[in-house]
Amino acid sequence: MTFKKALAIVRPLGMTITSTQGEYRVNFVRGPESLAYYTNDLDDAVATAQMMARIRRNLASTGPMPASPFPNQP
Repeated sequence: MTFKKALAIVRPLGMTITSTQGEYRVNFVRGPESLAYYTNDLDDAVATAQMMARIRRNLASTGPMPASPFPNQP
């Protein structure tokens, strides 16, 4: 898979993917660094972006989302 194809897959999901020196970073658009995922495999980056988007969509369908996905954190 090319990086251009990966971008075409993840952007409509509200995700970002960047590449620096063979390492890929996946996160939500304007997402905090604490939710970023790093890998050296582009296919893994795309699969993780799809999973993260699916989890966010499922959480959103159950009602208002908390300010933080982690308990006891603002």
